[in-house]
Amino acid sequence: MQVLLAADGSIESDIASSMLEKLPLPKSTDIVVATVIEPTGIEALEAEVFLANTAQIRRRIARQMIDRIAGEWIDRGVPAQGLLLEGDASTELLALAQGLPNRETLFVCGSGAPSFSKMIGSVSRKLILYSGASVLVGRPFHRNAHQGSVPRIRAKESLDVLIAVDDQEGSKVVLDCLESMPNSVFENLYVVSIEPFPHIPADSDLSIYLPVTKDDLKCADRMAATAAKRLARCAQTASGISGIGCPSQEIARIAAEKDVDLVVVGASRHSPLSSFVVGSCSYELSNFAPCPVLILRSSRLFAA
Repeated sequence: MQVLLAADGSIESDIASSMLEKLPLPKSTDIVVATVIEPTGIEALEAEVFLANTAQIRRRIARQMIDRIAGEWIDRGVPAQGLLLEGDASTELLALAQGLPNRETLFVCGSGAPSFSKMIGSVSRKLILYSGASVLVGRPFHRNAHQGSVPRIRAKESLDVLIAVDDQEGSKVVLDCLESMPNSVFENLYVVSIEPFPHIPADSDLSIYLPVTKDDLKCADRMAATAAKRLARCAQTASGISGIGCPSQEIARIAAEKDVDLVVVGASRHSPLSSFVVGSCSYELSNFAPCPVLILRSSRLFAA
């Protein structure tokens, strides 16, 4: 597996990097720790000396950061190298991914600012949309301050994980991928299946929806129970949870209720345009989940 760890010095980036340490990486894993220095946007001639000095300082700080992170992985026995890029962050990272050998690729990055990501696209959102790779997005835990999220991850011996399943191809990828992991790699595994259901106006007669919701809930029950049984060996305990509603909202709610360490979802099959306009479950979770999110695109990502 080829890991591209996008480091920018943010807490979200540190959370993603710490979560990567807890995943069962294949022995063939190589890590590239990359950071991108973006232009300052100052063009006045009198600022040339200031810009030159500032750029040198930024490069020095960035180089120290990526060399430190790469060195920590090397100390763990994982081949790693630091790479300093300049330009637009998402453009440079996507170009870097396209230039890699044909291997299973995992992007690791922070979540960015939710208020902007839904409007103009954060780096993580663009990587999810356009890279074609699996993406691990660092997000702070809802029950911990930002600064407490990294210590929480590092203190865990094994993770509590929620995986979302439905009848789409992305869920098959998730199930196949987790089946390739070692026995009892997780502490608690919650398999969640949410049947989508439209918003019901407050003044509606709920009785007319009952026959449909009963059938949908039975379907979700079966799906969650079957998947939990299939993945039972991957965790010390595995249980199925079902429901009806908006999938991203319900998954986020259950993740917060169970206080899980990681949410795992398959990549939704939306076009880039439709995802930008209306979003999808995986994109919405990457922006608003109460914990880090792993979006899987390959069933062989963690295969030995």
